[in-house]
Amino acid sequence: MPKTPSEIDADVSIADVTIAYEPDFALKKLIGKDVDLTDIFTPEKIEACKKLVEDARASFFVNAQSDLAKLEKAIRTFTKSSLKEEAFFEEISCTVRNIKGQVELFGFILINKICVQLIECCKSSSEPLSTRFSLTKELVKALKLAVHNSITDDGGETGKALLSDLQHYNAKKKKKT
Repeated sequence: MPKTPSEIDADVSIADVTIAYEPDFALKKLIGKDVDLTDIFTPEKIEACKKLVEDARASFFVNAQSDLAKLEKAIRTFTKSSLKEEAFFEEISCTVRNIKGQVELFGFILINKICVQLIECCKSSSEPLSTRFSLTKELVKALKLAVHNSITDDGGETGKALLSDLQHYNAKKKKKT
C-alpha cells in the first residue's frame, strides 16, 4: 500500500506540492533508500547515451534512404495495382512515423514538419482519393529533397518557401475536387 504524504521519507520534499494521487513507491523500494540516482545515471553512462544519439543523428541521412525507398515503392505500387486505399495510406503513414520519431529526437525541424503533413494527409479520409494521393506524392518528394540535402534545421527561407508551396498545392488540389 502506498505511503501517505505524511509518511514520505524526510529526504523527499513535498513542500508546496499538491499530490493529486498517491504515488507508487515500488521503484524506491526496489532500489533502496541508500541508492542515489547518480549511482545509476553516472556521467559515463550519460556520455555513452549522448554518443549513441549523436551517432544515430550522424547516420540518419544514410539510414533514411531505405524508408524513402519504401515510400517511393508504395507510390509506384499504388499507381500500378489495385492496392486498397487504406492499406496504401497506412503503409505510408507507418513509414513516415518511423522517420518522424527519429527527426523529433534529433531536432530536424523541416523534416519533422513535412512528416506531420504527410501523416495528416494519410489520416484525412474526408478528402477525395485523387487529392490525397497527389498531395502524398508531393510531400514524399519534399521529404526526399530535405533528406537528400541533409537539412537539420527549419531549412531557412528555402524551407519556408517549400512548406508554403506545399500548402498552396494542397489548397489548389482541394479546390479542383
